[in-house]
Amino acid sequence: MRKILILLGSEWSPGSICVNAVIGELIDRGYEVHCVVNRLEGPAERNIYGAVIHKILPPLGVRFSQWKLTHPGKTAKFLHRLVSFLRRIKLLMLLPVWPLGFPLYSRRFLKEAEKLHRRFSFDLILSVYSPFETLLAGHRFKKRHPEVLFVPYMLDALSASGVPRFMSEQATVKKGLAWEHRLFSNADRIVIMESMTGHYERFAANEAYYERLITLGIPLLLRPFENGAESSPILLPGKINLVYTGSIPYNIRKPEYFLEIFSLLKIPDCVLTIIGYCTNPKVLRQSKDRSKNPIRIFDPVSHSEILDVLANADIFVNIGNNTPHMIPSKIFEYMSYGKPIISTCPIPDEPCIPYLRQYPLALLLSEDFSQTERDARAADLFISGSLGKTTEFDALSSKMYKNTPQAFADVIDKLF
Repeated sequence: MRKILILLGSEWSPGSICVNAVIGELIDRGYEVHCVVNRLEGPAERNIYGAVIHKILPPLGVRFSQWKLTHPGKTAKFLHRLVSFLRRIKLLMLLPVWPLGFPLYSRRFLKEAEKLHRRFSFDLILSVYSPFETLLAGHRFKKRHPEVLFVPYMLDALSASGVPRFMSEQATVKKGLAWEHRLFSNADRIVIMESMTGHYERFAANEAYYERLITLGIPLLLRPFENGAESSPILLPGKINLVYTGSIPYNIRKPEYFLEIFSLLKIPDCVLTIIGYCTNPKVLRQSKDRSKNPIRIFDPVSHSEILDVLANADIFVNIGNNTPHMIPSKIFEYMSYGKPIISTCPIPDEPCIPYLRQYPLALLLSEDFSQTERDARAADLFISGSLGKTTEFDALSSKMYKNTPQAFADVIDKLF
């Protein structure tokens, strides 16, 4: 039996949802799968759906954020400000080696991988980006164990991610390409997303690793669970429930345009439910207070609760990215349910556009604040005309095979 070690970041990140889908397919094909995640609570090792999950400590900032949730009060607020200030200082000090922000975190991944390899003798190590620290740990592990296959799994492009504070876009690309040149040098294959192909053709065509790039999609085009709950306590019964799930990093995803469109909708009984963390919560609160139609905002919930929400939602909402190389994984989870999707497009080459144009029940809205009345009318017509309709899953999965877990598992099969 072939053994695979996966280095993952947070157990609840969007990347982990993609990896969970892939793990299920790998196990079905007879692989033994181990996964290293960061987590504070729980046993050091546990079995979930056939995969063995191993725990390491997350970065200190993450640990403090979780501590703060259970320790309200002035002391916690003061410590939060202090830790935030110290973190900014640290990020400035580490700017020359960006995106390496947590050297000890990467070391913990490597140390755990070495310990597990002595126990299980892995055939392949898979580093899931992001976080960056999994890539660095996988690269260093491969240098020590050249007989083990090394595959970076790039759900985003390191050299085309969001631009951090204190850095220009040009510097971000330059540093990202330099790190990719180094980290991909000993990779056996590098799995990238379809939305990144143009970027790598432009910047990496002359790199030695270019021929080892494998292009796939986000592997979340899955047949929905048929035993999902018949209702969700989060949604309002008897209403037309529009739902957005996932994070809203404000430097990448700005929700104002859709919130304005939603406030102008004339179709009755529409409710917008937003579930996830926003880095600029003030924008959501202000829109909620101004909107003529009700907006409900929830903190992140477990993925099982999200699945119940998706199963009972009427319309899915996607807030488009302002960078062309970062496709949100949620779009394929949305499509799996076959329900109508409304998506905003802040840039002409927004990464979801090629996929949603293949999807029969999608409305794409180019962000233009001079045309909000027009787009609100289009949204009204779309909602009334598509409510209750679904698209056929088998035809969709055949058309978009690269976005299935089976396509990823095929790549792994061919390595052995």
